Amino acid sequence: TYTFMSDFFGDVPISPTITISDAPSTGMDIQFINTYLNIDETLNFKNGTTPAPDFIFYGQTNEYTMRFKGTGVISIDFRVGRL
Repeated sequence: TYTFMSDFFGDVPISPTITISDAPSTGMDIQFINTYLNIDETLNFKNGTTPAPDFIFYGQTNEYTMRFKGTGVISIDFRVGRL
């Protein structure tokens, strides 16, 4: 479990892109909790890069929790200002 405060600037919601490598064929489960927006979503990610639009980070003072189940290498990337 990884709980953190956001360091994002502005009032624009941001969703990450998740990259998984070296995971088994069953993939990796990631639970995302945003209590401010009442989000508690668990998704399964396979090897590769996948947008996670259901994982919404919003505001600078909110606490977020992510729980990871499985093995592999994970990268969580954010891009602000895309169309």
